[in-house]
Amino acid sequence: MVAVTRTISVRDLGRYERRLGAALPAAIKAAMWRGARAAVMAIASVPNQPRDLGGYAAGWAAMSTPTGVVIRNRAPHAIFVERGRRPGARQPPAAALAGWVIRHWGVSPVLRGKGGKFRSNRDAVMEAAWMLSRAIARRGIAARPLLLAPNMRDFTRVVVDREVKRALDALLAGGDVP
Repeated sequence: MVAVTRTISVRDLGRYERRLGAALPAAIKAAMWRGARAAVMAIASVPNQPRDLGGYAAGWAAMSTPTGVVIRNRAPHAIFVERGRRPGARQPPAAALAGWVIRHWGVSPVLRGKGGKFRSNRDAVMEAAWMLSRAIARRGIAARPLLLAPNMRDFTRVVVDREVKRALDALLAGGDVP
């Protein structure tokens, strides 16, 4: 999870603070929220995100905090996509990889036995999942950072900063926050 917070120095806020008074903190927070939502929409549309069932690409969200906003991915495996997994780490559970093995390696979960009856092929699926799990433990997984990439960090900060500046300038001009 990468927090994106807007840091504004007192010198920057002086002209806004004198004119806006108590409306300033609420205006900044609302503008940061709008900027974070815009950044989330841009991040979600980035091509070449890891896709299996679409949980990673659909997991992007913005959360409001007392001091700003946080942009994060709610997918349980997002941390492994963003940061990777080091070689020699503990072996992941094979059961968690069984569905991926079926979808990507073509190991069928059922087989047609004698007489046309279907029987479970669970042992073959679990064996393949165990082999994958063992390979992940030995070799690790390379990181595929999206939010942690320096260019995306800069982009999210620019989007949030631009929205805050736009909102504060609109309030200073006597209008409503866009």
